[in-house]
Amino acid sequence: MDVVAVASPSIYLQDLVSFGRGILRQGTVIQDATVENSSLPVDTFRILLIDNSVVYKNAGDIRVLDRNHLHPGQVVGSASDIAGQIGVVTGVTALLDLAERDNRGMATGLIKGVCPSSLRRVSSLSLGDFVVSGPWLGRVVEVSVDVDVLFDDGAVCRVTNADSKILREVDATGSIKHEQQINCDFYPGQSVQKENSCSLFKAARWLNGYWNPDRDRGTIIKVEMSGVLVYWIASMHCGTDRELVEASAPPAYQHPDELTFFCAASSCSWWVADQCFFREPRSAKTNDDNGNVVIAHDQEEEEEEEENDDPCSENNEDVIDSDQDAPIAHDVPPTPTKQNGVIFYGKQLRKVFFEGHRRERRPQVRKHVEVEFPMTVASTNTSVDVLWQDGTLQHGIPSASLVPFDVMNEQEFFPGEHVVENDTTVGTNGDNDGTTKRVGIVRSLDCKDQTVCVSWFKAGICPGEAREVECIETISAYDLKLNYSPYYGDIVVRLVHSESTNNGASVALDGKKKKKKKKKIAADVDLSWVGHVVNLPDGHVQVKWADGSMSTVSPHEIVVVKEEHYMELTTEMGDWVEADGIDEEATSTGGSHGKNWAKAVQKEWKILENDLPETIYTRVFEDRMDLLRVVMVGASGTPYHHGLFFFDLQLPSSYPAEPPQVYYHSYGLRLNPNLYESGTVCLSLLNTFDGEGTELWSSVTSSLLQVVVSIQGLVLNDQPYYNEAGYETLVGKPEGHRNALPYSENAYILSLRTILHVLRRPPQGFEEFVKDHFRRHGRFVLMTCNACLRGCIVGDAHATEAIREQQCSAGLKLALANMLPSLVSAFTEIGAEGCEEFQKSYALSTAH
Repeated sequence: MDVVAVASPSIYLQDLVSFGRGILRQGTVIQDATVENSSLPVDTFRILLIDNSVVYKNAGDIRVLDRNHLHPGQVVGSASDIAGQIGVVTGVTALLDLAERDNRGMATGLIKGVCPSSLRRVSSLSLGDFVVSGPWLGRVVEVSVDVDVLFDDGAVCRVTNADSKILREVDATGSIKHEQQINCDFYPGQSVQKENSCSLFKAARWLNGYWNPDRDRGTIIKVEMSGVLVYWIASMHCGTDRELVEASAPPAYQHPDELTFFCAASSCSWWVADQCFFREPRSAKTNDDNGNVVIAHDQEEEEEEEENDDPCSENNEDVIDSDQDAPIAHDVPPTPTKQNGVIFYGKQLRKVFFEGHRRERRPQVRKHVEVEFPMTVASTNTSVDVLWQDGTLQHGIPSASLVPFDVMNEQEFFPGEHVVENDTTVGTNGDNDGTTKRVGIVRSLDCKDQTVCVSWFKAGICPGEAREVECIETISAYDLKLNYSPYYGDIVVRLVHSESTNNGASVALDGKKKKKKKKKIAADVDLSWVGHVVNLPDGHVQVKWADGSMSTVSPHEIVVVKEEHYMELTTEMGDWVEADGIDEEATSTGGSHGKNWAKAVQKEWKILENDLPETIYTRVFEDRMDLLRVVMVGASGTPYHHGLFFFDLQLPSSYPAEPPQVYYHSYGLRLNPNLYESGTVCLSLLNTFDGEGTELWSSVTSSLLQVVVSIQGLVLNDQPYYNEAGYETLVGKPEGHRNALPYSENAYILSLRTILHVLRRPPQGFEEFVKDHFRRHGRFVLMTCNACLRGCIVGDAHATEAIREQQCSAGLKLALANMLPSLVSAFTEIGAEGCEEFQKSYALSTAH
């Protein structure tokens, strides 16, 4: 499997990279080194090599070979055009090169082109794995591993619940370099020693021989999973309803033999230095350099075929290191050699026999202990299929030519997604006008114009009926929002309204299975109800089920299982495992407001009265000194100009030791990363977001004036896209440029919808203020809309010529054309000045 390096503008975690020739000069990026060591240069990366060592390399010295971490459903962009259209991965094809290693850690050859599905990791289950038990689907959130340790004299002990805190690798650096989710800490053939405590081996279960204080190090000969903790997330009967699942799920603690592996977490990819075994040792199929199938036989078959095979075959030869010689794997095993009491056979899946020494007082100690050494991942080669936003499906793209695209705006859509039309009109009560929303499926999106081609379904279709397309229309991306629908890579559960499985075995909803005389085997498990979405034909969903079958279903027949990180599930699981008791201690609704508190509030009022900017207005209540209502006018040159934005502030009894609580009147619209639909305002000054120093609230220096000015200046700014946490690093980068303007355009549309809501349902006490403001400024709102229709970028109608050179998108123009009739009607209704010139051009249609 030859991997070609591809230049990439960015390096990502889990990338396979090279810094020279040969497998010893390539590895997996495990972390930006500057995160752990600030003295290192910027753009220095930690790279995990095949021998489990770590090197530090500058970004300019490494090249991307592969991105095995890409998975179905992941959004990607082209590495050569990050600012262009993006796509979604629909399929992944991966092959691995596996290195055979001896007990000295030396590579003895490569097995090329191995399919990951034919491999298993050292432990039978890993953290985050999806597992099935009867009609239940769960996630592994905790594992318990037992290891058998062989000593030089042939004695063997079993260490239960082993982890790196009590047992560590001999000569290890002390840091675990692999990802815990992917591998366990131990593997057969690993030399280990006790960590500090002398009682570790003494307390262990001795399978052969007795404890001896001189035995402080040994070799792991077996790793076995003894138990797992499972977070149950769904069932074929309950779907994903959390209350039903919690009430009737099986016990959280499970024995691995009682579980059936379904799939690993999407984030669980293969890394360099990962340890693995073939699932079927006696017939492990791989591909040679010519693409032909090669059967990996076991040791006994190798010895029988030794005389007939050619020991000089070149098919499996590969460069181990350009500067040093290394043993090469041949099709036939060489004569077994004995090193340090270990017999090695030069073939994959070799069995290692440790020569034990009889002890006179313990003659029953076994003479030979059989160990299967794991193979090590040396390289990966991944190609993916991508469905691009323009509807093009491209197969077999080298993964290194793509980049993960995790930063997206709400108006990004992909072919096959279900969408509904946004409300463009507002009723007299401030809500939508009650018209039925159209439902359709995306055919394509133009990322430059922000327009979407949609197939609209006929209205009134009952669930289960074939959806008939009524028409195909190109519409603004800002006039659409995503509707629930399964998508590529999703894990789904088929709902079965029955209490029996395919095999007729009755399963109670409380998770307790009827006792069986014989142990259940994997073949008896019904896996026809859980699977992955692999295609979306004509509004339906094609699913590949866990039993290998494939079928096409309607979206209402299945439920999507949300994939969360296993650590988040572990946190949530605390409510399940621990007592369900709730702290019944009465909580105070607020202490009495003393004289000092009243003086502090009156002082704030005085500051607001004297120093409040002209575009911010407040209203206080003498009978409720703890409450204030603030309205601010959107600043010119921002997507919020001329709009009105209302906030309610409540001062706690501990004020000014604690900041005020702030509620935003959102009308259900998210027009800024810091302003949520729920009304939450995310700001460091309010202690609702992380910050440091002067960014945080101070009882000595902070004030209400600072709060309201910060919201207007720092939140409602001209580049709201970069308000999102971490996005400030994208300023000046192609990813940031690609998303910033569409985000501002969408924020502008949402600001106009907010104007309609405020006019129809103004906050109490500001009814006349709202009307008066838009009587004077309604004309300027319409002028700005008109300027955008002529191509001016989102901002003030008096934008400079330099700004006007940046054209707004066709999608914004379409959205404004739909919005303007409602705005003209609303402004005319309140008698806004200068609206006459717009009435003829944008008169509200009677259809609305």
